[in-house]
Amino acid sequence: MARAVQPMSRIAESVLVLATYVAGATGARKVDDEHLLAALVEHPLGGARRVLRRVSDLDALPFAEERALARAVAWSAPEVPRLRRSRRLDGVVRDAGVRAAPPGCSSVDLLVQLATSHTDSGDALRTAGATPDRIGAAVEQFRRGLDETETWLPPGSPVDGVPGRPTSTQRSPRRSPSRGKAGC
Repeated sequence: MARAVQPMSRIAESVLVLATYVAGATGARKVDDEHLLAALVEHPLGGARRVLRRVSDLDALPFAEERALARAVAWSAPEVPRLRRSRRLDGVVRDAGVRAAPPGCSSVDLLVQLATSHTDSGDALRTAGATPDRIGAAVEQFRRGLDETETWLPPGSPVDGVPGRPTSTQRSPRRSPSRGKAGC
Protein backbone atom coordinates (compact mmCIF):
# COMPACT_ATOMS: atom_id res chain seq x y z
CA MET A 1 0.00 0.00 0.00
CA ALA A 2 1.43 3.39 -1.00
CA ARG A 3 1.95 5.98 1.71
CA ALA A 4 0.13 9.26 1.48
CA VAL A 5 2.08 12.41 0.80
CA GLN A 6 2.17 14.51 3.97
CA PRO A 7 1.35 18.22 3.71
CA MET A 8 4.17 20.73 4.08
CA SER A 9 4.62 22.50 7.40
CA ARG A 10 4.48 26.30 7.32
CA ILE A 11 8.24 26.53 7.70
CA ALA A 12 8.84 23.97 4.92
CA GLU A 13 6.54 26.02 2.69
CA SER A 14 8.47 29.19 3.55
CA VAL A 15 11.74 27.40 2.73
CA LEU A 16 10.34 26.58 -0.71
CA VAL A 17 9.26 30.22 -1.14
CA LEU A 18 12.76 31.35 -0.12
CA ALA A 19 14.20 28.95 -2.70
CA THR A 20 11.95 30.59 -5.30
CA TYR A 21 13.25 34.05 -4.30
CA VAL A 22 16.83 32.82 -4.65
CA ALA A 23 16.15 31.29 -8.06
CA GLY A 24 14.55 34.50 -9.29
CA ALA A 25 17.40 36.64 -7.95
CA THR A 26 20.00 34.51 -9.73
CA GLY A 27 18.12 34.72 -13.01
CA ALA A 28 17.31 31.01 -13.11
CA ARG A 29 14.39 29.88 -15.21
CA LYS A 30 13.36 27.18 -12.72
CA VAL A 31 13.75 26.54 -9.01
CA ASP A 32 16.27 23.72 -8.57
CA ASP A 33 18.03 21.73 -5.86
CA GLU A 34 20.82 24.28 -5.29
CA HIS A 35 18.20 26.95 -4.54
CA LEU A 36 16.54 24.59 -2.05
CA LEU A 37 19.88 23.87 -0.36
CA ALA A 38 20.62 27.59 -0.05
CA ALA A 39 17.17 28.19 1.44
CA LEU A 40 17.50 25.29 3.89
CA VAL A 41 20.91 26.51 5.07
CA GLU A 42 19.94 30.16 5.40
CA HIS A 43 16.29 30.02 6.54
CA PRO A 44 16.23 31.69 9.95
CA LEU A 45 13.45 29.59 11.48
CA GLY A 46 13.90 26.11 10.05
CA GLY A 47 15.52 23.27 11.95
CA ALA A 48 17.58 22.24 8.94
CA ARG A 49 20.23 24.90 9.62
CA ARG A 50 20.67 23.73 13.22
CA VAL A 51 20.91 20.11 12.10
CA LEU A 52 23.44 20.98 9.40
CA ARG A 53 25.51 22.98 11.86
CA ARG A 54 25.85 19.83 13.97
CA VAL A 55 26.82 17.45 11.20
CA SER A 56 28.91 19.52 8.78
CA ASP A 57 30.80 22.71 8.19
CA LEU A 58 28.31 25.20 6.71
CA ASP A 59 31.13 27.16 5.09
CA ALA A 60 32.20 24.02 3.18
CA LEU A 61 28.86 23.86 1.36
CA PRO A 62 28.80 25.21 -2.20
CA PHE A 63 26.46 27.71 -3.83
CA ALA A 64 27.83 30.76 -2.00
CA GLU A 65 26.00 33.22 -4.27
CA GLU A 66 22.66 31.51 -3.68
CA ARG A 67 23.25 31.36 0.08
CA ALA A 68 24.12 35.07 0.23
CA LEU A 69 20.91 35.89 -1.65
CA ALA A 70 18.91 33.69 0.70
CA ARG A 71 20.38 35.54 3.70
CA ALA A 72 19.53 38.87 2.10
CA VAL A 73 15.87 38.10 1.45
CA ALA A 74 15.13 35.84 4.44
CA TRP A 75 13.72 38.68 6.55
CA SER A 76 12.42 40.92 3.77
CA ALA A 77 9.25 40.37 1.80
CA PRO A 78 9.98 40.88 -1.88
CA GLU A 79 7.46 39.81 -4.45
CA VAL A 80 7.66 36.09 -5.16
CA PRO A 81 8.79 35.44 -8.73
CA ARG A 82 6.62 33.15 -10.81
CA LEU A 83 8.94 30.24 -11.42
CA ARG A 84 8.27 26.55 -11.75
CA ARG A 85 10.18 23.87 -9.92
CA SER A 86 12.50 21.64 -11.90
CA ARG A 87 11.57 17.97 -12.20
CA ARG A 88 14.45 17.10 -9.90
CA LEU A 89 13.20 19.46 -7.21
CA ASP A 90 9.62 18.25 -7.62
CA GLY A 91 10.90 14.71 -7.04
CA VAL A 92 12.78 15.73 -3.89
CA VAL A 93 9.75 17.57 -2.47
CA ARG A 94 7.35 14.72 -3.34
CA ASP A 95 9.64 12.05 -1.87
CA ALA A 96 10.15 14.11 1.30
CA GLY A 97 6.38 14.31 1.69
CA VAL A 98 6.04 10.55 1.24
CA ARG A 99 8.78 9.75 3.77
CA ALA A 100 7.62 12.30 6.34
CA ALA A 101 5.71 11.18 9.38
CA PRO A 102 2.42 12.82 10.28
CA PRO A 103 1.50 15.61 10.94
CA GLY A 104 3.54 16.92 8.00
CA CYS A 105 6.73 17.39 6.06
CA SER A 106 9.24 19.66 7.82
CA SER A 107 12.31 21.50 6.58
CA VAL A 108 14.41 18.71 8.10
CA ASP A 109 12.47 16.14 6.04
CA LEU A 110 13.36 18.20 2.96
CA LEU A 111 17.02 18.23 4.06
CA VAL A 112 17.13 14.44 4.58
CA GLN A 113 15.55 13.84 1.19
CA LEU A 114 17.94 16.27 -0.49
CA ALA A 115 20.89 14.47 1.16
CA THR A 116 19.69 11.14 -0.26
CA SER A 117 18.99 12.51 -3.74
CA HIS A 118 21.22 12.08 -6.77
CA THR A 119 21.60 15.82 -7.32
CA ASP A 120 24.51 18.24 -7.14
CA SER A 121 23.21 19.45 -3.77
CA GLY A 122 22.87 15.91 -2.47
CA ASP A 123 26.46 15.18 -3.52
CA ALA A 124 27.63 18.42 -1.86
CA LEU A 125 25.84 17.58 1.40
CA ARG A 126 27.31 14.08 1.54
CA THR A 127 30.79 15.42 0.70
CA ALA A 128 30.50 17.95 3.56
CA GLY A 129 29.61 15.12 5.97
CA ALA A 130 25.85 15.65 6.05
CA THR A 131 24.89 12.07 5.28
CA PRO A 132 21.32 10.92 5.88
CA ASP A 133 22.51 8.80 8.85
CA ARG A 134 24.26 11.73 10.55
CA ILE A 135 21.30 14.02 9.88
CA GLY A 136 18.97 11.42 11.40
CA ALA A 137 21.18 11.14 14.50
CA ALA A 138 21.18 14.94 14.90
CA VAL A 139 17.39 15.00 14.60
CA GLU A 140 17.17 12.36 17.34
CA GLN A 141 19.32 14.60 19.57
CA PHE A 142 16.81 17.42 19.09
CA ARG A 143 13.88 15.13 19.81
CA ARG A 144 15.47 13.97 23.05
CA GLY A 145 15.69 17.60 24.11
CA LEU A 146 19.39 18.27 23.91
CA ASP A 147 19.93 22.00 23.79
CA GLU A 148 21.59 24.00 21.05
CA THR A 149 24.92 24.46 22.85
CA GLU A 150 25.72 20.77 22.56
CA THR A 151 27.49 19.59 19.45
CA TRP A 152 29.40 16.59 18.19
CA LEU A 153 32.73 18.37 18.68
CA PRO A 154 35.29 16.74 20.99
CA PRO A 155 34.88 17.68 24.67
CA GLY A 156 36.45 21.03 25.45
CA SER A 157 36.19 22.36 21.87
CA PRO A 158 34.46 25.71 21.49
CA VAL A 159 31.10 25.46 19.74
CA ASP A 160 31.34 26.54 16.10
CA GLY A 161 34.90 27.65 16.83
CA VAL A 162 33.67 30.74 18.70
CA PRO A 163 35.71 31.36 21.85
CA GLY A 164 33.66 32.17 24.91
CA ARG A 165 30.63 30.11 23.88
CA PRO A 166 29.80 26.98 25.88
CA THR A 167 31.68 23.86 24.88
CA SER A 168 30.20 20.50 24.02
CA THR A 169 30.72 19.29 27.61
CA GLN A 170 28.82 22.21 29.15
CA ARG A 171 25.06 22.31 29.23
CA SER A 172 22.81 25.24 29.80
CA PRO A 173 20.79 24.79 32.97
CA ARG A 174 17.22 23.78 32.25
CA ARG A 175 14.44 25.50 34.07
CA SER A 176 11.37 23.58 34.97
CA PRO A 177 8.08 25.34 34.41
CA SER A 178 6.62 27.01 37.47
CA ARG A 179 3.86 24.98 39.04
CA GLY A 180 2.55 27.72 41.27
CA LYS A 181 3.64 29.02 44.63
CA ALA A 182 3.98 26.68 47.54
CA GLY A 183 1.26 27.05 50.14
CA CYS A 184 -1.22 28.76 47.82
